[in-house]
Amino acid sequence: MKKFSNYLFDIGSTRVKWLFNGSITTILVKDFDPEKFQTERIYYSNVNPILKDKLSKLSNWINITELFKTDTEYKWLGTDRRVAIYGIKNGIVVDFGTAITIDIVKNSFHKGGYILLGLKKYFDEVEQTFPHINFSKNSENCECDKFLPNLSACAILCGYITTITNFLENLKKSIV
Repeated sequence: MKKFSNYLFDIGSTRVKWLFNGSITTILVKDFDPEKFQTERIYYSNVNPILKDKLSKLSNWINITELFKTDTEYKWLGTDRRVAIYGIKNGIVVDFGTAITIDIVKNSFHKGGYILLGLKKYFDEVEQTFPHINFSKNSENCECDKFLPNLSACAILCGYITTITNFLENLKKSIV
């Protein structure tokens, strides 16, 4: 069987991920230079407005976004979300990235969704707001599913996780 020898890129708000010969690589957007990739064809999906013009000028870069048609009334549904829900008949699709997106699809129709602050942004804000808690160090051994938190760092982490999981459980009940 012939190996797929083209690149496939997922360009997000803060990171660029790509697949080549079965391996996935991830780097920060600020460190990414698309002109360094000089292969015949490179396929990509992009949500980063800073790179949009640069990529459109590179003839070997092929934007696959338009291949992912989505039946929706949602205004300005992002490429990443269109790709994530493509082919879903019924379900809730959750994508954890710079933001957490939650999309509802029923009878192959995208009904809408939610966007929440991503984990890293949330925890960065916690670190800035409450530096005395030493969140990074003190949240390493939290077991949110076993014990009621008795440390502020764990209370913050478990509160965040519980909020999202409860929201998803309630959403699931309301759309079934």
